[in-house]
Amino acid sequence: EACATVGERKQALAEYQTKKANELRTMQRQERIRAKEAFQKMLSDLIPNIKKFDPAVQRFSDIRDSLSKDDRFHAVESDEMREELFVEFVEELRKREKRKRQEKIRSAKEAFMGFLKNHEEEGKLTFATTWGSLQSSLSNEEKSEKAFAVSEFMSDSDRQLYFADFVIALQTEEDEKRRRIHDARRRAEKAQRQAFRRSLKQLARDSKVHPSSRWRSVEQEVSGLPTYAPVKEQEEDAPRRIFEEFVDDWSDVYRRERAFLNRFLHTPRRDFVMTKDITLDRFRQTIMDAAAHSSD
Repeated sequence: EACATVGERKQALAEYQTKKANELRTMQRQERIRAKEAFQKMLSDLIPNIKKFDPAVQRFSDIRDSLSKDDRFHAVESDEMREELFVEFVEELRKREKRKRQEKIRSAKEAFMGFLKNHEEEGKLTFATTWGSLQSSLSNEEKSEKAFAVSEFMSDSDRQLYFADFVIALQTEEDEKRRRIHDARRRAEKAQRQAFRRSLKQLARDSKVHPSSRWRSVEQEVSGLPTYAPVKEQEEDAPRRIFEEFVDDWSDVYRRERAFLNRFLHTPRRDFVMTKDITLDRFRQTIMDAAAHSSD
């Protein structure tokens, strides 16, 4: 449809020019993208084939002439952009090679630790094994195994460091095992001593032991208790020491109770009169009631 006025024609022209300019910029941007991708593809194709290429030290100027023989080199207009793309490519290549090397180092370490683990499970390696004694115990064939031998990804110092870490872990496990055994033995011995004390209490209830008893006079009786031997195995003098602690504690309780009873009987009380008709239960209950309110 034709424009009716000059103003409309000018507006239509401006819109057309804007549209063409946008299309041109889009096309140029796409061409730059294609040129960049072609240049990057060229780098991927050519650089791996360049002998002694080292991404850590190689500069763009070192290989510019070799790259310029490829048509894709000229797709990028400026050397500044070419060098920028080269630096980006080399940096990514360096990172990729670093990741590959780290993975190979990790794999070498895992294989070496697996080698040590196998020997530990076979009883050939313990927390007390030294690096020298380990090497002396290995056959030539074992020393030549890929998992043990020195390589590009595992130096001799690496092996010794890994070995030290492995042995330290074994020592830690051994220490923890000994601690658990010690704790279990200590709990068992404590239970044995408690059982022996309960046996002494039973002898006291049976009037075979008294607060005034001495070890020499009851040793034969006590040594026949089933709980005696386990305590004696802990320590030769343990039964006698536990017995003496038992009668000493009992004597202390006896003296305190005797003193309380003496005060009770010699203190006038309105609620209690000692007569010949008082029953044992009545006497015991009165004593218990008084003791419940006593500061002693």
